Amino acid sequence: PLTQEQRESLSHAAGWIEDMQKWFQGKLSDANLRSVMRVVRALASGAGVPHTKRSDWFLKGQPIALTDDFQELRRQAGIWLTPEDDPGHGWRLDHPLGKLALYQRHLAEEKASMVAAEKVQTAETSDLQTLPTSLTTASSLSETDAI
Repeated sequence: PLTQEQRESLSHAAGWIEDMQKWFQGKLSDANLRSVMRVVRALASGAGVPHTKRSDWFLKGQPIALTDDFQELRRQAGIWLTPEDDPGHGWRLDHPLGKLALYQRHLAEEKASMVAAEKVQTAETSDLQTLPTSLTTASSLSETDAI
């Protein structure tokens, strides 16, 4: 699972539901993607997901966000809706929450990659800033000094 810090770093992802759908296109069948995104939208809006046999709802009035611990929510969902009560064999909550966790991990890895690339770029820029000094020093040597 992601750390609290990783989840918090994702909190500024604007339009994440649409981005999530785009990221999963081609990775999931159209029917699976529609099913996952229907549940994701219900959870993100705070509408929640109804139980199949009881009159209660999972996370009704509690909108999810990318900062949530989706592994923990998946665990809680598995207690709230047992496999015996899920005629969709996991498509009511388990699979969508798993896809949310995958997408969250993807964003965290993408962010880590961008941070690493920025560090490399900063280091290269720093190296380039010291380069003219060393070139100037080398070019000021006379030809006989270089031999």
